[in-house]
Amino acid sequence: MSMIDLNDEQEQRERNYGPVPCGSKVLVRLEVQKPKYASRDDEMVAMTKSGLLQLQCKIEVCAGSYEGCWWYENITLPSRIQTIRLDENLQKACRIGGSMLRAIIESVRSIDPKASDQKATRARQINSWLDFDGLEFPVRLGIDKRPYEGKDGKTYWNNRLGSVIPCTAKEYADIMAGGEIITDGPVSGEESYKNGRQPSYGQNGVQVRESLPYDGTPPPDDDLVPF
Repeated sequence: MSMIDLNDEQEQRERNYGPVPCGSKVLVRLEVQKPKYASRDDEMVAMTKSGLLQLQCKIEVCAGSYEGCWWYENITLPSRIQTIRLDENLQKACRIGGSMLRAIIESVRSIDPKASDQKATRARQINSWLDFDGLEFPVRLGIDKRPYEGKDGKTYWNNRLGSVIPCTAKEYADIMAGGEIITDGPVSGEESYKNGRQPSYGQNGVQVRESLPYDGTPPPDDDLVPF
């Protein structure tokens, strides 16, 4: 048997599996998940029991000391995409989701958020929601305000997208190249509130992360709004 050369393999390093401390800035990858309960018009768009449309995403840290840490997160689609009446809370969810999706495209395509020229306008357009699948971009992370119970009976906390780092930020290039800024921030929602620092959780809030299955019953005609 010939010699097996391991010299080109990476040196072992300690890995952390999260959650990443609140306020940290890292590179993440987004994967669009095919939902169990989908919109009638798009099999990649999730529909909650109330009819709210969302993207179901897997977010994974893809560089740095927390590489491999991942969680699921729902991003609510913009209000013009929705087909139900939106109360104030749902309108807010749509604004947050729409802003997040725009920021992701701007960051990945190096668009200045304030740019309004034709080139920037065209670059913000996508062909389908699957255009988000596989995108890598730098973010500032928060902590979910709600924990979950593991099969071992212990309480765990997930990260949440706090904000997407734009191409105009000074740390953008470094994080896109695999760098990271890890804070000494809290790693649970309890610590965040106890210290007077509410976690940044992007898509959380009343009904924003609703993930109830669609029951197949169409909404009444007078409950629809135009795109």
